[in-house]
Amino acid sequence: MKKIILLLIGLTVISCGGNDDDDNNLSVGIDPIIGTWKASVDQSADFAALGFTDSVIFKISLNFNSDGTGGQTTEVETDNSLILALFEEELENGNPSYNWVNTNNSPDFSNTTQFYILTEDGDDEEPDVSEINFNSSFTELIVRESDDGFVFIKQ
Repeated sequence: MKKIILLLIGLTVISCGGNDDDDNNLSVGIDPIIGTWKASVDQSADFAALGFTDSVIFKISLNFNSDGTGGQTTEVETDNSLILALFEEELENGNPSYNWVNTNNSPDFSNTTQFYILTEDGDDEEPDVSEINFNSSFTELIVRESDDGFVFIKQ
């Protein structure tokens, strides 16, 4: 009987001793948006409607730091110089940096829907509250600006 009890205790210790780091630190209260997120968005169809036949892909990287700051980098991949010229000024002005805050005073970081205010540096416009949706494992971030959404993958 003692051997069975010791065996059960041993199995319990072994099964509970795993590493829980895969929870993306949600149990210790770290906002799930913190980190680097990347998306590759094919906009070829939108440009095809304007008469362009070239492939147009936007590569976007978002970085959210734990101190409430962040930044974005955007690259446009296309062989069409006219399309590149359309975005030249925006790309030459550099990549925006911003401040962010979770709008909930006591956020539940296990909730897959979070609300944030993002304020771009140098932007005088009143910031909007953005609804950010995460998948259940918090490895994907979905930003909806219309019916379409940009899906960012955590790096």
